Amino acid sequence: MDLDDFNFQEPLDFHPIKIKLNSGIVTILNGFDLSFTYGGVMEGAPGEFLNQIIMEDIKEFKKWGERKMYCISPSPEDYQKVLPFFCCFAWLHSYSTAQDQTADGSELVIQWFEKSIDEKPIPQLIENAVKGIDWSKEAEDFWF
Repeated sequence: MDLDDFNFQEPLDFHPIKIKLNSGIVTILNGFDLSFTYGGVMEGAPGEFLNQIIMEDIKEFKKWGERKMYCISPSPEDYQKVLPFFCCFAWLHSYSTAQDQTADGSELVIQWFEKSIDEKPIPQLIENAVKGIDWSKEAEDFWF
């Protein structure tokens, strides 16, 4: 059996979402996750104590396996009171290496918060959050 036997409605072109960083490095989106920051919280009010628990849980995010993560911290004011409403993760890779020129590419999972997602296309949401990342410092090289 071959892919032509499945009679797909669209060609198998996954239209990768490319994000160009300020450094000029082009990254490709592997995965995107968006959830409510306080989703699943059973009791307690937003504040520094609950926010600390949420920030610790973020470090345990393993939806895409064991990968290096870079967290864009919320402002100190948000951290002490109420975090932005949405928690976002983007798994990006690039065929540019981060540090080892013998690698096949590099990757990084980036986490950040958004106050609003109204009328923002996902590629723009991601680009606005991650374009300033120092890819060569934060990303991890990989080999095939």
